[in-house]
Amino acid sequence: MSERIETVAEVVKRVLHLAAQREVAARALPHAARGPHVMIIGHALDLLTVSASVASALGRPMIRVDLGAVASKYIGETEKNLSRLLMLAEAAGAVLLFDEADALFGRRGDVKDAHDRYANIEVSYLLQRLETFGPLVILGAARCGNLDEAFVRRLDWVVEVGRARG
Repeated sequence: MSERIETVAEVVKRVLHLAAQREVAARALPHAARGPHVMIIGHALDLLTVSASVASALGRPMIRVDLGAVASKYIGETEKNLSRLLMLAEAAGAVLLFDEADALFGRRGDVKDAHDRYANIEVSYLLQRLETFGPLVILGAARCGNLDEAFVRRLDWVVEVGRARG
């Protein structure tokens, strides 16, 4: 499902190529335009290096999503926080970086109580909102196994950075 690339420089090159392709497509079909969604699996330092390098090469700011500041224990607040953040990032044309994406985009589970229901609603909201998000989204995770399958299907590219762990 994912591709393995050993060097950060090669990942940056491929992400920039994908962003350029999306930009061309957006000019042809502006109503259907959305930025590329890339999942980087590996070390957090590699994720930050790739994200900062891509943002710099594109001449755009980078916004790193702080899950502690976005997630809330109060029903509906996480969605409000994410909505504000996504609107800000979209207005700035920023590269949006979700570190530890598996915590926010985790598998939706069976609903056993109200907490499960609202956790599923949060993931569904993010899936829906990112479908129309214009700028580039980079998501990072230590591993891909805990991510929601519907979310993974919406990614344009999943890459593992670094040497295989053995």
